[in-house]
Amino acid sequence: MSPVRHGSPYKIGLTGIIGAGKSTVADVWKSLGAAIVEGDQMGRLALKNQSVIDDLTSRFGKDVIDFDDGTINRSELGRIAFSSTTGRKDLLSITFPELYRIAKQHFSSAVMQGKTVVFDAALIYEWGVEADFDSIVVVNALMDTAIQRSATKLNTSKEEIRNRLSAQISAEEKMRRADHVIDNDGNLDELVDKATLMWSKLEPQK
Repeated sequence: MSPVRHGSPYKIGLTGIIGAGKSTVADVWKSLGAAIVEGDQMGRLALKNQSVIDDLTSRFGKDVIDFDDGTINRSELGRIAFSSTTGRKDLLSITFPELYRIAKQHFSSAVMQGKTVVFDAALIYEWGVEADFDSIVVVNALMDTAIQRSATKLNTSKEEIRNRLSAQISAEEKMRRADHVIDNDGNLDELVDKATLMWSKLEPQK
């Protein structure tokens, strides 16, 4: 469990399995004044780094390049990398340092503005960075529901989503290690209400 410091947490890790509903919670918290740093966005920015592009091409082949513009084809990269344990580990070792370097720049900018930072990322525990946050909140949902949401959102197959989930720490373990859990077991309005209530437990301590 992450260390909780006295006073308001100025950096909150928002995590859970893909498709659990983290983005909805993040949107609610943003409307309440949080500075949201999205792991997916940081990943896209990391993939613009030429050194990262070169390393990914060297490891996974030229098929991961979109030859129309020279950028990384994220769908193809994911398909190849998540097909094996070694591929997943290599993808992490190549992309994470740049991803987190960019994320920390965003953290610092938000803190300087006096805002509470929320890092919305599915892999906080897998990256081993949970100690960087004053509080960790896990959003949980039924596995089948999360898989269907993710497949639809990412326009991919349920099988590929299951491959990605196999690389993640289980939902049960994430909840065990978390400071707080939001169960996304109802409709959208219920999740919004739960997110608002959770924020009231975190933010007023500031």
